[in-house]
Amino acid sequence: MLQIYYTRTYTPTVTPVTPEGTPAESEGPKGQPQTGTPVFILGNPNVPIDETVKRTFDDRTTEKKVPDEGIYTIDENSKVTFTPEPDFVGKATGVTVKRVGKNGMPVTATYTPKVHPDTSFVDKEGNSLSPTEDGTKPTKDIPGYKIVKTEVDEKGNTRHIYEKVITTYKDKDGNVIPGTTTKEGTTPKKDIPGYRFVETKTLPNGDTEHVYEKVKASYKDKDGNEIPNYPTEDGEQPKKDIPGYRFVETKTLPNGDIEHVYEKVSTPAPTTFTFSSTNSR
Repeated sequence: MLQIYYTRTYTPTVTPVTPEGTPAESEGPKGQPQTGTPVFILGNPNVPIDETVKRTFDDRTTEKKVPDEGIYTIDENSKVTFTPEPDFVGKATGVTVKRVGKNGMPVTATYTPKVHPDTSFVDKEGNSLSPTEDGTKPTKDIPGYKIVKTEVDEKGNTRHIYEKVITTYKDKDGNVIPGTTTKEGTTPKKDIPGYRFVETKTLPNGDTEHVYEKVKASYKDKDGNEIPNYPTEDGEQPKKDIPGYRFVETKTLPNGDIEHVYEKVSTPAPTTFTFSSTNSR
């Protein structure tokens, strides 16, 4: 009997199993730690990531210091913590995290942190007036202070500089009243000899301006009439000798003005003498 033999060929194809790594990024405020966790995707469910292999950076360490940037550490869950240098700002160099599949195939993913610049609020000597804030912030009202200028350094940090508001005492023409001094801060109005208070103004820059005008001195009779040839004068003027009048009193009016009061002096009627003549013989 004739026997026929058939042959078949079997050619296996081995496809590579390559796990993939997804990079991680984070952002945070200046000087504060931040974290990120790269994700590693299985190339094939039958060839998972080898969990027995320690997570490391690409230089096989679990801690890495980058000069002038900060320190990176990695934990058993692939979470990376970046602690920036106090003055570091901007996008960091980052690190590469390394894992290994069950088939021995290495897989890597990067972690890149970014540190925001900050905004500070200080006086002209550099003393802090308000807590530093994350990011770029506009000026704000700080009681007792006014903004002088804003500076931005080469790293993008913003610095708002303030100085104390001042209080001045001026007349209605804007002149500083003699004998008064400009004071730091917001201080109340005060009595100023020879002047009466008019109003208090808060200027656009936050300064306080107390406005005054000179008091008046007048010379009047007891009926309130101004004595002829003695007009009202600026300032606290003393009483005067006025011919034909006798000084009565000086009154300080509610608005601060001075009023010197007089009354007329009675002029006695002239005495008439009658002379008679007799003839003697």
